[in-house]
Order: sequence, then structure tokens, then C-alpha cells
Amino acid sequence: MIEIAGLSMFLPPVPPKEQILYHNLPKKEQYWRREGIPQFYKDGIKEEEAKQKEQRKLVDSGILEKVTYYDPLLENYRREQWRKRKEGVWFYNNGEPVYLTGAHWFYLEVGKFDHVENDGYPMFYESQLERAYFREYCKEDPLSLGYFILGARGFGKTTEETSWIMESMTKGPRRRRAVIQSKSEQDAKDVIFKGKFVPMFKALPKYFQPENNHGTNPEAKLSFYKTAVKGAKAAETEFNEEEELESTIWFVNAKEKALDGQTLSEIYNDEIGKTHPKQEADVDKRMAVNRFCVFRNDRKVGLIRATTTVEEMEEGGKECELVYNKSNQLQRLTSGMTTSGMYRLFVGCLKTTTRFADKYGRIDEKKALEYHLAERKDRAHDIKSLSSWIRKNPLYEKECFIKDASKSLFNVFILTNRLSEIDLMKNPPYIKGNFYWKDGIPDTEVCFERDDIAGRWRVAKLLDIDQRYENQTKLANNVGFETLFGGKKIWHPRNNRLFRIGTDPIKYSKTKDPRASKAGMHVWEEYNPNIDHGKPMSEWISNNFIVEYVNRPEDPTTYFEDVILTIRYYSCSVLPESNIKELIKHLEDRGYGEFVIHKRNFDANEAFIASTRTDDGGLSSTSEVINSYVQRLISFVNKHGHRLKFPITIQQIMDFDPAAPTIYDAAVSAGYTLLAAEATIEEEEDTQDVSDWFDEYDQSGEKSRYIEHEESENMFEGL
Repeated sequence: MIEIAGLSMFLPPVPPKEQILYHNLPKKEQYWRREGIPQFYKDGIKEEEAKQKEQRKLVDSGILEKVTYYDPLLENYRREQWRKRKEGVWFYNNGEPVYLTGAHWFYLEVGKFDHVENDGYPMFYESQLERAYFREYCKEDPLSLGYFILGARGFGKTTEETSWIMESMTKGPRRRRAVIQSKSEQDAKDVIFKGKFVPMFKALPKYFQPENNHGTNPEAKLSFYKTAVKGAKAAETEFNEEEELESTIWFVNAKEKALDGQTLSEIYNDEIGKTHPKQEADVDKRMAVNRFCVFRNDRKVGLIRATTTVEEMEEGGKECELVYNKSNQLQRLTSGMTTSGMYRLFVGCLKTTTRFADKYGRIDEKKALEYHLAERKDRAHDIKSLSSWIRKNPLYEKECFIKDASKSLFNVFILTNRLSEIDLMKNPPYIKGNFYWKDGIPDTEVCFERDDIAGRWRVAKLLDIDQRYENQTKLANNVGFETLFGGKKIWHPRNNRLFRIGTDPIKYSKTKDPRASKAGMHVWEEYNPNIDHGKPMSEWISNNFIVEYVNRPEDPTTYFEDVILTIRYYSCSVLPESNIKELIKHLEDRGYGEFVIHKRNFDANEAFIASTRTDDGGLSSTSEVINSYVQRLISFVNKHGHRLKFPITIQQIMDFDPAAPTIYDAAVSAGYTLLAAEATIEEEEDTQDVSDWFDEYDQSGEKSRYIEHEESENMFEGL
């Protein structure tokens, strides 16, 4: 069993040694080479065809039922070729047995295109195996309506898909229909149909070419029908319908509904990441239409094959990314299918840089990496060129959709690379879960419970279980309080030297915008010399965001209470965006007003302070405030972006538009958190009550009674 893109696949058992190609060759000489049509076949076919031609005349006249003559030697050869096409082939590659699927063998053996180094035929590379097995899996899996192969340019994705579709369509079953779509109708016609399909079909051996009537240079379709016989001769012709497939391959325009309502066996969507959404089609919408061409009456009847390299995010890249995200086989609907119906496979540039391949088809990925890093370094002076190069030659799948650096305020290369690193981690650098009141009693101890499904918080650091804080007092729930007349408690934070919080409150209003704002909140861990003293900045553990909260509860009070749970657990102050006053009012009403950071907590010389007209708590979202936190985010990304832990925050920082901050809740929250980290807040001293200095006694009765400490504390409440 092998695993590809999270899918478990089984290969056929390795056959006996004598059935594996090149078994009789020295190990160093065991590598794939195209067999080609042997000379005996070329010599014998002319005589066989001449005799069959004579019999064909008799069949057309109705004298014979069918052509019966064949050369036994040639027929055995043809049957062996068809067996390889159906069952696949094993060969030794430098001593290792390798399995080629039938379609992969067909591609290497008869797929003549424009590979000049091999007389027009493809070379074998080990990286092809992953794609070949993946295609076969998607074809056989009833829950897969197709696949999406995304990756680097230049690895022959178009020729591969052409060959796989040709192999599928030039054999049974009959009455099948295949269609090609590309980034424009002209591309579908000239580049794919006339540039790939027609030449390949014409170069197929005769024994793989079905009967056809499309002529020698078809312009619109490949038609696998028998040529019609006209005139008086038609009445003499005995027609046998089994001699034709009645299948067709053609192309259509790129529009979203070009295939609406059709039932199809094969759909090839070429370069969906280069299809301009305004000039041609939104490929996300188009794929939603196409899926029902291969899924009819609640069953799979065909296959979608989609491939692309992404060039410009504004010219099809964004829509392509939506399709890719909907095709994740690791995230399925209740039906067992993905949202798009397809599975996905990423092909990075290290697997396709064939200049570093040996004769066994093995690519030296170390040399390939050195080459691509050097190319990136050479383009570092031209940000737009560098962005384009990375998208065309991605190391990680996130790099396929890297934002044009010239259109972003932030270093997209650091952020994209960090997203890729997190994607590749076996476990993310955080856990999901929920904070809650112990025993359901508010304003007591806050606890945390892991919940990988419905967790509202993403937490990279929990307190009192972290051994880095040796010899320190308990940190979680480290709050102080004072009791006012009437018994109301006013709570105070005691961990401001260690943590700060920023939040972007939610505004509840009716909207048709699917991107309606969410509440954002982050916890920041201040630089801790006990942890990071003496380390280079790149290896710091502290001085980072340790909690992310991005959520839109149905009831705003849920969010308000979530803020209280967070500030109480980490026992630190919070800086809210104050355009929405309800959060601050709720905190004050609940006794947590002392946790709110005010304008007075900042240096009065800061430009953004003057723009905040009142000091009711928090900072309003003025252009000066936005500019201030954006500058701090830029600086943090440049110095510490490689240590960020939360993908939502990373993506929103990368996409952030200061002119429309409303939809970037996580980015705004992160910005406010960095401002909160700079606020000057007087730390409440952890003073001890007189009851901690002396023993206490209750003298209300006839005899004095010693009072335990907790009981004493309760007696003084309300005084």
C-alpha cells in the first residue's frame, strides 16, 4: 500500500522476476526505454493489410460477413500491446521493480507529442508515478468526480492529460463524449485540440486507432464513427455497428454554462488558474456546473480532469484557489464527497525540474532546490517578477497562490512560507478548544477544554502547565479584586508584565455580505528574558501571539463573555477597538472595567493618540490608529513572521487592505494587540491582607475560636 495526497492506494502484487522488463539486464542498465514498433511488424503489416483489403471489398458487397484474415504473429503482438494497455507493465529501474498503469504505459509508449529529446515521445520520470496512481484512484473511486492537479509549470501536464483522455476514449465502452475547455475557446481549439489531440491521434499505431470519419486534419472534433458510404454502393454495404465506437472528442468555449445540461464521460479543464474571471469565466462557478455533467441521477457517469499553473491572482488565481480548497479529500461532506466533488494533488517544482534527472528518471531534489533558490535570489530586486516566478515554480502549495508582493503591505514571501510550513506540520502549533467557568460558576476559576471540532479558541500556550515559568507563582486566573459597597467586586489583572490582549469587537447588523465581520481577539506574550535571554531573535519563544479567537456568535453577549474568560485566564489587560462601545460597557458592568486599556496608557506624543478624541477605554479605528498598528505589523512580520502560529491571522495580514479593514478581523485584532503590548500599565502589587500576617480569632461567642484563612477572607467581604 502507498499513500498519495492522503489517499491509501494498492498496487498489484509484484509478478515473478521473469515477467518484469529488463530482468535479464545488469542493474545499471535497468531503466525505462520505449520499445517502439518492431521491424517484423512493420514488414508484415503491409501484406496483412493487402489481404484484408481484398476481404473488405467482399464484406462491403455483402458476400462475406466480416474480415477474417490476420497474420497470427502480428495478431499476437497486437494482443500483447492491448494487454499492456489494460493491465499495465512492470519494469526494473536500477534494481527496483516499478509498476506502470496501463494508461501510463500508453503515454510513454505511444504518446507522441513534441518531446524533441526522445523523437517526440515522453521521457520517464519517477515523479510521474504519483500522478498516474492518483489518476487511477480518482477514476475508480465512486466518491470522486475527478481531480485537480496543481503545480509547477513545464512538467507536461497538458500532454499527460491529453494522453490519458485519448487512452480512455479510444477504447470501449461505446457512445462516450469528451470535451475540452481551456482559458479561452481559442486556446482550447489551437493549443489543446489541434496542438495536442489531433497530432497524438494521427501518430497512434493503427491497432490503437478506432474507426473514424473526422478526416486527416480535423478542425472541430475527433469522431469515432465509421465513414458513411454514399450512393448506389451504400445499398450493397453490409454495415456492422460493432466496428465503430460512436464516441467524440471536441472543444467548447470557456464560459461558465458552456456544458450546462450535458452528460459527459470526460471533461478536461485546462489552465483553470489562468482563466480570467471577467473576460472569460469564473472557474469556481464553471466547475460547479461541470460537476453535474459527470454526476447524473445520483451516480458518477464521467470524470473531470483539471490542471493548472497559477500566474496572476487577479486573473483567475483567486477563483482557482476556491476550487482547490473545495477539493480537499481530507475534508468531506456528509455524502463522503468533497465540496467540488474532486480530489486534489499538488506537484511542486522539486519534482518537475527534470534538468537534474538521471537516466533512471530520478530527480536530484537537492540540486533542484539550490537552483530555484538561486533563481528567486536573482529576482529579489523585482518584486512582481519574483511573485510570478514563485507561483509558477512553487515549493509548497501555498506558494501557488502567493499574492503579488507589489500589491501587499507585508512581506508575502515570509507569510506564504510560514503558511506552507504549518501545512506540512504533522500537528499544528496550537490546539483548538474552549475556556469555561469551573463548575459553571462565573467569576471563579477559568478552565480550558480541548475541542478540535467546535473550539472557538486556538491556543498555543496554556498556563500553569508550562515548565518554562519555573519558580513563579500561579499564573492562570491570577486576578485581584476589591469589593465595593453593596458587595460588587472590581477585578484587577496581575499578569500585565507577561501578557496583553487586543480585540476587534463584532458589530451585529443585517448584511448580505458573506464576509460579514467576526470578532477577533489575540493574546500576546511579552518578551520573557527567563525564556529567551541569550538566544538569537529568530529562536525566541516569547514575544509572540499565543492565542487566536475569530468567531461570530449568534448572541453578542457570548463574545463579550468570551473576552472575560480570556482576560481572566491570562489575567492581563485588553485593548478593544472602541468604535463599538457595547463590549467596554459589558466589561464595566461585570466588574472588569479595570482590565480595559485607555488612551492615557500610551505615550501622549504618539500620533494616533491625538486622533482618539475621548478616553472612555480602547482606541477608535481612525486612520492614524490603523496606520500605527499596520506599521507595527509590518515590523513584526519582517522580524518574526516565521514564528507566527495561526493560519487565519497570517492569511488576513497578507490580504489586509487598510482602506477596508472591516473584513480583516484577525489582522485588526493582531494590530490592536501589538498596540496593547506597548501600553504603560501600573501593575497591581500582589499585597497581602493583615489576615495573612496574624492569626485571627472569632470572639463573638463565650470562647474565642481560631479562624481558618479562607473563612476569614469570607468574613471581610462586603466591608
